Amino acid sequence: MGCVGFLFMVWRVSWAVSGFVHMQERRAATEERLVSALSDFVGKQAQTNGQLWDAMQVQADRLNRLIEKKVAEVN
Repeated sequence: MGCVGFLFMVWRVSWAVSGFVHMQERRAATEERLVSALSDFVGKQAQTNGQLWDAMQVQADRLNRLIEKKVAEVN
């Protein structure tokens, strides 16, 4: 009976380790997908920030030209 109990214990430990390895593989795959999604998000945010910055510079240039025109009209 001791041998059968030992074999059962070895089988259970093997089964548990197999489940743990499977869980770790799924976690790693999920982390890879998450990192990929976050990288895409950061890239799109950087692009949006660049476009916003460009638009703000265009508006600042327009305001500067308008101010210069108004100052020239006053003088």
